[in-house]
Amino acid sequence: MKWKAAARFIVIRRPIPEEPTWQLSLFQMRGFTYQVLVTNLPLTPYRAWRFYNDRAEAELVIRELKEAYALGKIPTRHWQANVAYFHLVGFSYNLLNWFKRFCLPEPFRRASLTTIRSRLLAIPGELVRPQGVPILKLPASFRHRQLFSKTLLQIRRFTLPR
Repeated sequence: MKWKAAARFIVIRRPIPEEPTWQLSLFQMRGFTYQVLVTNLPLTPYRAWRFYNDRAEAELVIRELKEAYALGKIPTRHWQANVAYFHLVGFSYNLLNWFKRFCLPEPFRRASLTTIRSRLLAIPGELVRPQGVPILKLPASFRHRQLFSKTLLQIRRFTLPR
Protein backbone atom coordinates (compact mmCIF):
# COMPACT_ATOMS: atom_id res chain seq x y z
CA MET A 1 0.00 0.00 0.00
CA LYS A 2 1.36 3.43 -0.91
CA TRP A 3 0.65 6.38 1.30
CA LYS A 4 0.37 9.89 -0.12
CA ALA A 5 1.93 11.47 2.98
CA ALA A 6 4.20 10.40 5.78
CA ALA A 7 2.46 9.01 8.85
CA ARG A 8 3.47 7.96 12.34
CA PHE A 9 2.28 4.94 14.24
CA ILE A 10 1.71 5.60 17.93
CA VAL A 11 1.29 2.55 20.18
CA ILE A 12 -0.44 3.07 23.50
CA ARG A 13 0.18 0.45 26.18
CA ARG A 14 -1.94 0.66 29.31
CA PRO A 15 -2.28 -1.66 32.30
CA ILE A 16 -5.44 -3.68 32.83
CA PRO A 17 -7.76 -2.65 34.41
CA GLU A 18 -7.44 0.56 32.49
CA GLU A 19 -9.14 3.88 32.98
CA PRO A 20 -12.17 4.37 30.73
CA THR A 21 -11.47 5.31 27.12
CA TRP A 22 -13.66 5.63 24.06
CA GLN A 23 -11.01 4.12 21.81
CA LEU A 24 -11.13 0.40 21.20
CA SER A 25 -8.06 -1.63 22.04
CA LEU A 26 -6.21 -3.66 19.42
CA PHE A 27 -5.33 -6.56 21.73
CA GLN A 28 -4.51 -7.51 25.31
CA MET A 29 -1.37 -9.28 26.44
CA ARG A 30 0.36 -9.93 29.80
CA GLY A 31 -1.71 -7.48 31.82
CA PHE A 32 -1.67 -4.67 29.25
CA THR A 33 -4.01 -3.44 26.55
CA TYR A 34 -2.63 -2.00 23.31
CA GLN A 35 -3.99 0.64 20.97
CA VAL A 36 -2.43 1.87 17.74
CA LEU A 37 -3.01 5.28 16.19
CA VAL A 38 -1.87 6.30 12.73
CA THR A 39 -1.49 10.04 12.36
CA ASN A 40 0.27 12.78 10.46
CA LEU A 41 -0.44 15.38 13.15
CA PRO A 42 2.65 16.97 14.73
CA LEU A 43 1.50 16.17 18.29
CA THR A 44 3.24 14.39 21.12
CA PRO A 45 2.00 10.81 21.53
CA TYR A 46 -0.04 11.77 24.60
CA ARG A 47 -1.67 14.76 22.85
CA ALA A 48 -2.44 12.62 19.79
CA TRP A 49 -4.09 10.01 22.02
CA ARG A 50 -6.17 12.71 23.78
CA PHE A 51 -7.20 14.24 20.42
CA TYR A 52 -8.31 10.93 18.90
CA ASN A 53 -9.94 9.72 22.12
CA ASP A 54 -12.08 12.88 22.28
CA ARG A 55 -12.93 12.43 18.62
CA ALA A 56 -13.95 8.81 19.20
CA GLU A 57 -16.29 10.01 21.96
CA ALA A 58 -17.94 12.44 19.53
CA GLU A 59 -18.36 9.64 16.98
CA LEU A 60 -20.14 7.52 19.59
CA VAL A 61 -22.49 10.40 20.45
CA ILE A 62 -23.32 10.88 16.77
CA ARG A 63 -23.99 7.15 16.36
CA GLU A 64 -26.25 7.10 19.43
CA LEU A 65 -28.17 10.15 18.20
CA LYS A 66 -28.69 8.50 14.82
CA GLU A 67 -29.68 5.07 16.14
CA ALA A 68 -31.33 5.50 19.55
CA TYR A 69 -32.78 9.00 19.13
CA ALA A 70 -33.93 8.61 15.50
CA LEU A 71 -31.81 11.47 14.19
CA GLY A 72 -30.69 9.38 11.23
CA LYS A 73 -33.74 10.36 9.22
CA ILE A 74 -35.02 13.91 9.04
CA PRO A 75 -38.81 13.66 9.39
CA THR A 76 -40.15 16.38 7.06
CA ARG A 77 -39.29 18.56 4.09
CA HIS A 78 -39.95 21.72 6.07
CA TRP A 79 -36.89 23.51 7.41
CA GLN A 80 -38.49 24.94 10.55
CA ALA A 81 -40.10 21.63 11.51
CA ASN A 82 -36.74 19.88 11.08
CA VAL A 83 -35.00 22.51 13.20
CA ALA A 84 -37.61 22.02 15.94
CA TYR A 85 -37.18 18.23 15.67
CA PHE A 86 -33.39 18.55 15.94
CA HIS A 87 -33.72 20.76 19.03
CA LEU A 88 -36.13 18.31 20.66
CA VAL A 89 -33.74 15.42 20.03
CA GLY A 90 -30.86 17.48 21.45
CA PHE A 91 -32.95 18.40 24.48
CA SER A 92 -33.93 14.78 25.12
CA TYR A 93 -30.28 13.68 24.77
CA ASN A 94 -29.16 16.31 27.30
CA LEU A 95 -32.05 15.50 29.65
CA LEU A 96 -31.13 11.81 29.63
CA ASN A 97 -27.48 12.67 30.34
CA TRP A 98 -28.51 14.75 33.36
CA PHE A 99 -30.71 11.83 34.50
CA LYS A 100 -27.76 9.45 34.14
CA ARG A 101 -25.45 11.80 36.03
CA PHE A 102 -27.75 12.47 38.99
CA CYS A 103 -30.03 9.43 39.26
CA LEU A 104 -28.26 6.31 38.03
CA PRO A 105 -25.72 4.29 40.02
CA GLU A 106 -22.11 4.80 38.92
CA PRO A 107 -21.75 1.73 36.64
CA PHE A 108 -24.73 2.87 34.52
CA ARG A 109 -23.80 6.53 34.06
CA ARG A 110 -22.21 5.73 30.69
CA ALA A 111 -25.03 3.44 29.54
CA SER A 112 -26.71 4.07 26.21
CA LEU A 113 -30.37 4.95 25.82
CA THR A 114 -31.00 1.44 24.50
CA THR A 115 -29.59 -0.10 27.68
CA ILE A 116 -31.51 2.27 29.95
CA ARG A 117 -34.69 1.65 27.99
CA SER A 118 -34.38 -2.14 28.24
CA ARG A 119 -33.36 -2.25 31.92
CA LEU A 120 -35.36 0.59 33.48
CA LEU A 121 -38.17 1.78 31.23
CA ALA A 122 -39.57 -1.13 29.21
CA ILE A 123 -40.02 -3.48 32.14
CA PRO A 124 -42.86 -5.78 33.11
CA GLY A 125 -44.88 -4.66 36.06
CA GLU A 126 -48.34 -4.09 37.47
CA LEU A 127 -49.58 -0.87 39.01
CA VAL A 128 -51.83 -1.74 41.95
CA ARG A 129 -53.64 0.56 44.41
CA PRO A 130 -54.10 -1.07 47.80
CA GLN A 131 -55.83 1.46 50.10
CA GLY A 132 -55.66 3.96 47.22
CA VAL A 133 -51.83 4.16 47.26
CA PRO A 134 -50.25 3.41 43.86
CA ILE A 135 -47.57 0.70 44.05
CA LEU A 136 -45.62 -0.77 41.16
CA LYS A 137 -45.27 -4.53 41.58
CA LEU A 138 -42.35 -6.04 39.71
CA PRO A 139 -42.14 -9.75 38.90
CA ALA A 140 -39.86 -11.85 41.10
CA SER A 141 -37.86 -12.83 38.01
CA PHE A 142 -37.02 -9.21 37.08
CA ARG A 143 -33.20 -9.25 36.67
CA HIS A 144 -32.60 -5.54 37.18
CA ARG A 145 -34.65 -5.06 40.35
CA GLN A 146 -31.68 -3.73 42.34
CA LEU A 147 -30.78 -1.19 39.63
CA PHE A 148 -34.41 -0.12 39.42
CA SER A 149 -34.68 0.32 43.21
CA LYS A 150 -31.41 2.27 43.45
CA THR A 151 -32.52 4.55 40.63
CA LEU A 152 -35.89 5.25 42.28
CA LEU A 153 -34.11 6.05 45.54
CA GLN A 154 -31.79 8.49 43.75
CA ILE A 155 -34.77 10.14 42.02
CA ARG A 156 -36.50 10.61 45.40
CA ARG A 157 -33.34 12.12 46.91
CA PHE A 158 -32.67 14.45 43.99
CA THR A 159 -33.16 18.17 44.58
CA LEU A 160 -32.52 21.00 42.18
CA PRO A 161 -29.58 23.26 43.05
CA ARG A 162 -30.57 26.69 44.36
